[in-house]
Amino acid sequence: MQEQLHALLKDLRYEVIDRLELEPRPARFAPLPPSWASHPVARLVDRFAGQLWVHQTEALAYLERGAHVVLSTATASGKSLVFILAALRTVLDDNQARVLIFYPLKALSQDQENKWREAIRSFGLPEEILCRIDGSIAATQREALLAHARIALLTPDIAHHWLLRQASGMVQKEFLAHIALIGLDEAHVYDALFGTNTAFLLRRLLSLRAKLASRRIAEPRFIAASATMVGARDHMRRLTGHDFTVIDESKNGAPHAGRDILHISFDSRGNNAYDAFGKLLAAILEALPDTRFIAFADSRQGVEKVSRTAAHWRSIEGSVFPYRAGLEEKDREEILRALQSGRLRGVVSTSALELGLDIHELELGLNLGLPWSRRAFHQRLGRIGRQSRGCFCILAPFDQFAKTGLDLKTYYELPPEPTTIYLHNRFVQYAHARCLVRELEDKENRKLPSQDWPEGFADIYQYALPGAGRPAEFDSVHRLGGDDPHLTYGLRANVETQLQIVERLENRKLGNMDLKQAIREAYPGACYLYLGQPYRVEQWKSGIQQGEIFVAKMSKAIPTQPMLEIYVNLDMTDERNGGIINGHALSSENGFIVEANLLVIERVIGIYYGKEAKKYKEMEYEHPSFKTKTRDMRTTGVIFNVDENWFDRNARVSVRDFLSEIIPHIFGISPADIEITTSRIAIQRIGRRQTLSRAIAVYDTTVGGLRLTEPIYTRFPELLAALKAARSPFAEPLQTWYANLSPGRGGLLAGERPIGADGDWIEVYAPGSHVLYRDPNGLLHEVTVRRPCIIDLPEYGIREPGYEIEMDGGTRRIAARAIDMGHGDWQLAQWNPKTDELRLVDEQ
Repeated sequence: MQEQLHALLKDLRYEVIDRLELEPRPARFAPLPPSWASHPVARLVDRFAGQLWVHQTEALAYLERGAHVVLSTATASGKSLVFILAALRTVLDDNQARVLIFYPLKALSQDQENKWREAIRSFGLPEEILCRIDGSIAATQREALLAHARIALLTPDIAHHWLLRQASGMVQKEFLAHIALIGLDEAHVYDALFGTNTAFLLRRLLSLRAKLASRRIAEPRFIAASATMVGARDHMRRLTGHDFTVIDESKNGAPHAGRDILHISFDSRGNNAYDAFGKLLAAILEALPDTRFIAFADSRQGVEKVSRTAAHWRSIEGSVFPYRAGLEEKDREEILRALQSGRLRGVVSTSALELGLDIHELELGLNLGLPWSRRAFHQRLGRIGRQSRGCFCILAPFDQFAKTGLDLKTYYELPPEPTTIYLHNRFVQYAHARCLVRELEDKENRKLPSQDWPEGFADIYQYALPGAGRPAEFDSVHRLGGDDPHLTYGLRANVETQLQIVERLENRKLGNMDLKQAIREAYPGACYLYLGQPYRVEQWKSGIQQGEIFVAKMSKAIPTQPMLEIYVNLDMTDERNGGIINGHALSSENGFIVEANLLVIERVIGIYYGKEAKKYKEMEYEHPSFKTKTRDMRTTGVIFNVDENWFDRNARVSVRDFLSEIIPHIFGISPADIEITTSRIAIQRIGRRQTLSRAIAVYDTTVGGLRLTEPIYTRFPELLAALKAARSPFAEPLQTWYANLSPGRGGLLAGERPIGADGDWIEVYAPGSHVLYRDPNGLLHEVTVRRPCIIDLPEYGIREPGYEIEMDGGTRRIAARAIDMGHGDWQLAQWNPKTDELRLVDEQ
């Protein structure tokens, strides 16, 4: 395969920039610990493995001592056998004990179920002692399965949406009360938003277990399996609230076949890259007929485009299909079955197939661009060459590694980035507090259970109690939770509207997505690909919690892009709910850099058909269902404002593009979790908005913000060094600007320079804009702006911007601060209070 691949690359004129050969590694064995060797479960070792590797034996020894254990070793190192041995010993030693094993993906639990059942059959135990419950199991069947089970394989999602939601049921109570062992497979995946939510889920689970269990029962032990990761002990402590013993890669006794890693010169940027990647895969399908491959790209619609180009869509056999989040369950299962059985030649996947699914005989891996993190790189590398020598190709620009001062070998040898769990996010805390209140049931005693709760959770728990008052910032999260928070608050998605894609003619479901993804992938008029078939987005029907997007088949895919407007507001009105985080502010007379709480509005206002731009307002007659779609949220981010003439639009776009490429590799932040923008950035203070014309904002795309972008402030010099290494003409002036900053707020940031003084132009909603007005009682009203005005408040000695609005058949004046920015169909304008002139922002 290797010679054929090199010949093909040469014929296609792709240059191999660098190559790294990884030599095979022999196995290292160790005997079972004595108490395990004399236990009946030792029969499993003789039957399935013959003997154990060093790391497996050491993990069992620590478990016997009562420790919480995490196996942090490379892929294909037999971690699942340790889970099975520990679980079976637990239920054989105690006929009341229950074991709960979490798999982060439904496909992973389905893949592992056969191993569990084979082990159970070897002991002659009834198969019903094992159950797998995930979203594919009907709700009517779950309780019956759990009633007979001693070992349950669950996803965290089903534990949240079903097990804890139904915790008052007798079957659920019985199982929860006797949990003795909790397993967490692929523990490194519990990161960022998903990891943060799972950390709260586990604390809620432990709270219920403590409430239901007899005091004589010991606390459950944890066993976890993870890919190699830095800071495994700290990660597990944040995830579970418990201290772990770590068995790391230095103890790994598993053998592995050798692999070759190639860096191939390839323009991996822009939409044309998907087409080129697809054509390369098509050439591989033709030239290497006996080779099976897995290809990766970091965009859901991107993998659709690649596989559409590469494959013939008449049959699943002998071809290639996309695999990504958002596919319907039956479609995902069909693709996996075809891949695992060998009927499918290859698959193009997002990160959805990074995890330890048991797919043999994949010899070739390809990645479009450098994987966004070293964690992702090692996981993807581990998918290939499990049974024989494999090859992994990184298709990236020739200078990809030089930009960061690395070569391929150094990059491979660097440790993976640490994981991030943000327990202090107050919006995530509020969602889980609402769920916990429901779970505890006891209306007389609503005291917060004793657990390793993060700072601030006790106060937010009080806000979630029935009848309790709460700050207005939690209103939107509360509304989304409705009367059944377990169902509407998801673990992986933002706490926001979920949308189902529906083919209108056949009423066929075509996946789902949250609002963040929808305004980028399934906006009105978009060409949306599903398993290679193009569909046109015709209409949205959305509510507060969920909605539908209706699509229709297209005979030909027409490339489209959203006309996206992003407004980033640094609200300096209220230091408690907005403003600078932890004093993270540096400033000078020439600008500032801050980490702050932000209000972000994302609006899709039209479509790009190739280079042709069309706004929805221009399409009202032909397509009346095409309307502006808006997403607004409070989040966290970093703004740097370089108030110097050289930092013009070209400089900002160049620096933005560089940051987009380099931030994931330096800080390990997924590109999907942040957004970078160079326009419509402003400081807002008492309803007045001051646009920053020479600024860049980087923010978390998660509602509430997880402070993912904090390193951009704290480690900004590393970005400057990378910019210099890339020989950017803006590296030196940006370094000089940064060197002149000092701690604290200055000038505009501190409010010393007034915003919107008489004679100045200030930003306002244009007449005719439809907005939401929050009255003094906190109620929201849809109103229409007639014109901006100045409101005098002599009792406070201030004048502030306001609006004359149409409401309830009449007109009234309101303060600008009373409008919820982001909602409605609106347009911004600039207004001169002295001359009463107006000019639309788009006309500037």
